[in-house]
This record gives sequence, structure tokens and C-alpha cells, in this order.
Amino acid sequence: MQISILSLNDAKSENKTFRIDAEFFQEKFLDSISRIERHSFSYVGDVSAWVTQGPNPKFSTDGIPCLTGRNINKGEVSYLNPDYVDEDEYQRLSRFQLNAGDTLITLKGKGSIGKIGYVTDNRAAIFSRDVGIIRPSKIDAGYLNVFFLCKYGKLLVDRGETGGTGQSTLTTSYLKAIPVPRFDCEQSIGKLLEKVEWFKSESNREYQEAQDILLAELGLTNWQPRHQLTFIKNYSYTQQAGRIDAEYFQPKYDEIIEAIKSYSGGWDTLGNLVPLKDKNYTPKSTKEYKYIELSNIAGNGEITGCMSEFGNELPSRARRIVASGDVIVSSIEGSLSSIALVGKEYNNALCSTGFYVINSSLFNSETLLVLMKSIAGQMLLKKGCNGTILAAINKDEFRKIILPEITEQKQLEIQQKVTESFNLRKQSKHLLETAKKAVEMAIEEDEKAATKWLRDKVDTNGTAC
Repeated sequence: MQISILSLNDAKSENKTFRIDAEFFQEKFLDSISRIERHSFSYVGDVSAWVTQGPNPKFSTDGIPCLTGRNINKGEVSYLNPDYVDEDEYQRLSRFQLNAGDTLITLKGKGSIGKIGYVTDNRAAIFSRDVGIIRPSKIDAGYLNVFFLCKYGKLLVDRGETGGTGQSTLTTSYLKAIPVPRFDCEQSIGKLLEKVEWFKSESNREYQEAQDILLAELGLTNWQPRHQLTFIKNYSYTQQAGRIDAEYFQPKYDEIIEAIKSYSGGWDTLGNLVPLKDKNYTPKSTKEYKYIELSNIAGNGEITGCMSEFGNELPSRARRIVASGDVIVSSIEGSLSSIALVGKEYNNALCSTGFYVINSSLFNSETLLVLMKSIAGQMLLKKGCNGTILAAINKDEFRKIILPEITEQKQLEIQQKVTESFNLRKQSKHLLETAKKAVEMAIEEDEKAATKWLRDKVDTNGTAC
């Protein structure tokens, strides 16, 4: 048991948001505040032009991205699977348009509060009501973002969560009252974050080139699906497919299928080309496992993290065991792009039964990843989905997906691009961890020690040593 004793006056001085619950005064939070306030510091609200919660927009089926909590994690903003608003709504909510340098923080949802995202460009987008924004004006934006990602910033964000057993929230008034240590090396940290983002950009470029190689090979470069409101199909097709929903017979799917069947290297069904690892595994109660969920999958095909739990604490859906080189494919319609390559660090981990686990001697793992994440793979996964409450693609439909038998030479080209993409992403992560450690060292020791450590760890080109 941990006990913190404060006088009423001390509690008032520590408490700009009028909290009296014991959770707010845990020793780990008070220690973080004490460490920061040993240095020169500013409150977030005093160094920001704007700290506010997002609006409650009127959504559209497509248009301009409106980011929600699912688009924010581990310092990154993802534009995959956002909600949308139309142009009129975007203009009406012009004050909520994002700018490069903004920091986004999730404000609602048990287990989802306090996720951080850094906006790196000025693409058109807004954010929703479950997200808050901090727009720095008197502090380096990159440095502020790194502070929120380091252990002290994360602790103080976690401290602000309220709600207990009800709807958990994080208020913007609390965010404004968070103290941020001020150092002369703030700009150096900010410059390092720019390098982090450069490596991410290069990683994305390499992956896109892998996609381009595949689509060019299939003659699908620049192909875009066209949804037709009316079309005619023979009744015999519905009998053969065992489906009567109109979406399944959209001509856009026929265009993809025709392109694959026209491929010079040949084609076959996924069921014939790719073994499906669908045997259930029962975790041992006293053994600790890594467990991969949908939320752990990044847009570039990486696994970004996992839960570690003993077998008796795992959810009942943790029943698929994975091996290095496997590709895991989400079966849930709203998350079909959540596809990842299992790295060595996740060998023998478990994943949710919401994934299909595949591997094949006919495809290298990188090519299989790119195939399933390409517009061709995504369209055919979507075609196979059915259901009303939670639409998904069942095993029979998954096995019926057709795949091109990509030539060995093209597979090697794709593999090289994906491998380089993952290497660049690792460099990006390492640099970010270096920046976070430098901020933590400056808080725990002093800025001089942090600056020396940073100089030893990063070469003149901004690359981690």
C-alpha cells in the first residue's frame, strides 16, 4: 500500500482542477511534479495559442478526414479509416482545421485516454469531440510533443483521467495546467523529432513503391473503384455464390477479378495458394504471453506493440498462435486494412481470433503483406464481408479470394522495398526513444548531462549511433 499525506493547503496548490480523490495524489504523480518544478517550467496553457476539445460534426460517407481517437497513437496521426465531413461542414468548422505542429490528445474512452498524435503537415483535416488539440505558440512544437511522450509527460496526462467506473474523460482545463520543463536544448529536441518524421516519411515512400510494383505488375496502376447505383446480374450468379446482397455483385469487384485472372503469371484461390493457420490454441494459465490486438496494427503493416498477460488473464479471443514470418489479416469489415507481418520479436505470440493467420511457400511474407493490403486485396476482402451488426469475412469467403501468382523476380523487388521500409521505421523509433530519454535525463539530472548524452547517441546527420 502506498500513502501520500498532504495538508489541505498543499492539496489546493497542487490542484488547479479541484480534484480531491486519492488517485490524483499518488506518489508517482507528486514525484513527477516535484522533479519538473525543480527546473524552470511553464504551464501548457501559457505556451499555447489554443487548447480545446473538438466539435461534434455532421459526418459524411466521404470527403475530408475527421480524426477520432482511433487515428491517434504512439505520437502518430494516421489518416487510415477516418470519419469524414463534406466541404461545407469543413468550412463551417474552420477553427478546428489542423495545422502542422499541433499535438492531438484523446480525451474519452476507458483505456484510450491520453494517446498522443503529432500533426506533421497541413493536409485538410479536422478532429472530433473525443480529441483535444494543443497548438503551441511560445515553445518548440516538436519538443512539447516529445515531452508528452516521455514518461513524465505521460504520467501527468494519465493523472488527469477522471470518471472511474463511468465514462472516463480528460479535460482541456487540466491539460492547460500541466507544467512543462523549459531547457535551452528544446530546439535540438525539436530538430531531432523532425528527423524522426523524415525517417517515417521515407519508410512510407519505400512501402508505397512496393505497392506500385505490385499494381503495375497487375495493370492496376491508378485504378480507382467506381460504385454503380444500378447494374444487372443473372439470378444464376446469386445461386452459385449463395449471396443475394447487391454489394457482393458490384461490377468494381469484377474489374479486379478480371485483372488478376488476366495476369500472365497465373492465378488461383487463396485457399489453394496460402495455408490458413486456424487451429485454436489454449493458453496455459500460468504462462505469460504476448497478445496482439487490432489496435496494435500500424498502417504500414507493422505490429506496434502488444499486451503481456498470463494465460488465465487473457481474453477468450486470444486463441491464435503466430510465428515469425506469418501475416495476420483482420476479418472485421471496418478494420480490413489492419494487416501486419509478424516479426521475430512476436514469434509464438498470440493474436485475436479476429485475425486470419497465413503463410505460404509460394509467396515471400512481404509480398503476401503487400498483396493483402493493396487495393486489389482490400477490395476482395470487402467483397467477401457479410453480416449486419458486425460485418466480417468468414473463412469460406476468405479462402475463395483469388490471388495472382506473382513472379519470383517481382516478389524479390517487393521484398526489398518492404524490408527497407521496416528498417527506416526502426530507425525512426530509435531516434524517438533517444529524444524521449534526453528529456527524461534533463528532468532527472540536468540539461548538461542530457545534452552530452544526446550528442553521443546521435551523429551529425541526425542518425542514432
